[in-house]
Amino acid sequence: MLHQISEKCTRVLIHNHIISSEEIELYTYGFEQVISTALILVSIFIISALMHNIWFGLLFTICFSPLRVFIGGFHCETYAKCFFFSNGVFLVSVFLTKVLMLLPAAFTLFINIVILLLCNILVYRFAPIQHPNHLLSPKRAIRNKRKARILVIVQCSILTVGNLICFVGQIDMTLIELSVVSTALSVNFMMVAKLHTKGGKS
Repeated sequence: MLHQISEKCTRVLIHNHIISSEEIELYTYGFEQVISTALILVSIFIISALMHNIWFGLLFTICFSPLRVFIGGFHCETYAKCFFFSNGVFLVSVFLTKVLMLLPAAFTLFINIVILLLCNILVYRFAPIQHPNHLLSPKRAIRNKRKARILVIVQCSILTVGNLICFVGQIDMTLIELSVVSTALSVNFMMVAKLHTKGGKS
């Protein structure tokens, strides 16, 4: 279904002489990516609205998706699996956030700082991890490594400061906690692919 819609969109561009017929595969793939991503984002925000907190979906998307683009890792085989996987990860992030928020604030702060430090170390050491469903050219891999290192440092630094501000000011840490969990899950799927690759080679 998604492929057919994307192909029709591409043929409209060809019919209007915007692109050439030789580019049909490239643009069909591009439309598939855009439509698939849009459906995932819409579904996540719908779930967030049903939870009466649209910030959940927004912060999850900001902290999970951009980092994942550059660090690589596990990728689903089909768009349908990616849709359900992404929504499932979002629900897991919300669940883990609520569990961690039951802990004492000082302990939660300590856990968050350790998690963010580990995220920095793992991304700096291993990113990007290539997956058979999403291979990168050597040049793209080098660019992604550089961008991943910059992004994880900036992201984790902001979240560390946010954690400290919330703790000192006794501000509700739910949104910061969700951001930390989302970041950690993104790095976790990078490491899942790394361990899977290592196991396959052995």
